[in-house]
Amino acid sequence: MKLSDIGDIAREAWNAYKTLYPNTIIIDGCTYNSKILMAQFVDKIQCLRCHNALGLQACSGCPVKARKFFGYEINKTAYGSKTPHTNLNYASFDNFESFFAGLNIRLNTGCVNELKQEIKRQGVFFPDNTNEIVKAKVLNDLRNEGCYWL
Repeated sequence: MKLSDIGDIAREAWNAYKTLYPNTIIIDGCTYNSKILMAQFVDKIQCLRCHNALGLQACSGCPVKARKFFGYEINKTAYGSKTPHTNLNYASFDNFESFFAGLNIRLNTGCVNELKQEIKRQGVFFPDNTNEIVKAKVLNDLRNEGCYWL
């Protein structure tokens, strides 16, 4: 699996969409994936692992598969709301334009391209305590995976 194919979503949102609204379309903009802008129906998105009290866990025994919910938890190492997260496989998403073309929905190409440029301008966020050598390696790996703008 490529580094650039590891996405991130709030765990409870993922769980609710997957359990209650499987036909929901997820649109994601990602500065570190060569698709930049992508879309997919929730029921076609591959989950990689979910954060829980034990850290990131593989999908075996996942409550989502049993159409249940996680217990209350926080991710003490996360920024912002500290909401636990789920890692998604961006390889299971379609390119934004291709996805909507498959639904016979016409897009304003100029607006889509402007949005993609804005996403690229955001760059990649690293926590302040990230080692400079690690940052350089991650950025180099992402460029090698097709994210030349980083």
